[in-house]
Amino acid sequence: MKNPLTIIGILVGVGLTVIAGAAAAQPAGLFMIVNSGSGLCLEPNGSGLGEPILQQPCDYKNRPAQLWRKSSATVTHSLISNGTYPGCLDVRNGVNADRTVVQQWSCDRLVPSMQWRFSTLVPDRFFKIFSALGSRPRCLDVAAGSLEPGAQIQIYQCTQANTNTAQIWETRAIPPGAQASADTSPTAR
Repeated sequence: MKNPLTIIGILVGVGLTVIAGAAAAQPAGLFMIVNSGSGLCLEPNGSGLGEPILQQPCDYKNRPAQLWRKSSATVTHSLISNGTYPGCLDVRNGVNADRTVVQQWSCDRLVPSMQWRFSTLVPDRFFKIFSALGSRPRCLDVAAGSLEPGAQIQIYQCTQANTNTAQIWETRAIPPGAQASADTSPTAR
């Protein structure tokens, strides 16, 4: 059997001209955000504000901070709030520069550093997640393309080839029963 990442690369390459820039399907309820290169899930490093977002082994039952939800911030962008801790994905200090840390911060839909746009690569499956900061697009990215648990999440110049798995993400829905037990969403301003 072929390597799944090779298959993804082929699918992305073939479908790129058809679906580039298409609006992403909106996940309903709670979901995990999984990096396609590492297979690891996003979670804050702790419960406080300013905690960096890291990738860790996916296990929402024992690591409920891996649960996220989307809500509208603007017509084209969303807030991504944590389903366990009161906070949203935020580009630290609103700095639109490569390697700027993504952290957990108090949700505010009016702040561009918390606004994200999902761009479909493979329909209902793989996405790039763009920051709303500045005119030069930067994407949610795993630092140094690491495949290891504990790697920090940052923003970085978006690659055009769509083969950089450090910038390709999957949203995995959580079964409805699990959502009810973890439904502690913060209220976004």
